[in-house]
Amino acid sequence: MATPSIPNKNFIQFLQIYGPWAGGSNQFDEHVQNTARKLGVTPFNITLPQQDLYVEQIKKLLDGSNVQIHGHSVAILISGQAGDGKTHFLHRLFQELAGQPYFLSPDEAELKWQELCADDASGEQAFAGCLQFSAGNCDFTVVKDLTEVVEAKPQVNLLLRHELEAILREHEAAPAVTTAASAAATAAPASATAATETAAATPAIPATPSRRKIMLLAGNNGKFLEFCVSSDQSSHSHVFKTLRDHMERHMLMHAPFQAAGVKIFDMSACISVDVIKNIFTTLIDPESAYWQPCKDCALYATCPIVRNCCSLQQTQVLTRFCEICELLKDSGLAFSIRNVLLIIANALLGMTPSISEITTKSGKRST
Repeated sequence: MATPSIPNKNFIQFLQIYGPWAGGSNQFDEHVQNTARKLGVTPFNITLPQQDLYVEQIKKLLDGSNVQIHGHSVAILISGQAGDGKTHFLHRLFQELAGQPYFLSPDEAELKWQELCADDASGEQAFAGCLQFSAGNCDFTVVKDLTEVVEAKPQVNLLLRHELEAILREHEAAPAVTTAASAAATAAPASATAATETAAATPAIPATPSRRKIMLLAGNNGKFLEFCVSSDQSSHSHVFKTLRDHMERHMLMHAPFQAAGVKIFDMSACISVDVIKNIFTTLIDPESAYWQPCKDCALYATCPIVRNCCSLQQTQVLTRFCEICELLKDSGLAFSIRNVLLIIANALLGMTPSISEITTKSGKRST
């Protein structure tokens, strides 16, 4: 008797590669596109409203419309724990910024992204894991995983320290204009005398440099702090001491991060109950294009995966799952988008990951 064909086997394999096992490379964003391309599957597109907001804020930092940066150099830290989507967001930035006057063309951006992913920190090259390129009046330095390059690449460490120090000193020499001063500078004076007084009382907006340094660094706050500490100890530069103090207050006292020239975008803040519901809907919607081929399968009526999918569609399942996620978060456990994808994929396939494979204490990498 011939074995019946499985029309949706590529999608099932795509789910299986989410793990948890040594070959579960779909837990890492840089492998998702390649896996999807090989299997002919469209990667999951999860809507993350907080990331949408981050993209718009970063565009303003780069196009010069942000009043604090005002066209000066800037270091952008994409922070978060393992699985929060740092690499995914960095890739999205390459796509969203492509075609802007200060960035690469769409084709160039994708080529540079592939170069960054191929030339990761596991390579033997001295500067593996770090990409530099110029576009418009901007000179970019991009690091996909700060943890890897800081721990394994001393040459990259030195390069990053040099670039970051240049940015910090630029802002030290030309302090940002306060919001009040900016408002006074743009207000229409009542008379010529008032205009003269306003001009005298308002600090001049610093002239922007002819070329800007832009750093895009993906990594967790702890590793960035470690980098600041080592830079402070090695260079004895007061700018790193100041940056280190800002970072410590931000991490220990949850104070707003206010270091001039450095902006932090926290991927951990992007996951919410609404996002979890969106992930559920994307993965288990029986009417989605992902599941349509299953209906042509001879085993459809008795398929355990289809049965699991139907079970997960129960309202109570999603409600309980969201409650568990909130409980884990309140208990100090880092629960990421990667964790949610892993759990749903394994629930569909009937695999059971252990708790140590899906959660981690805040501040530590997940397995």
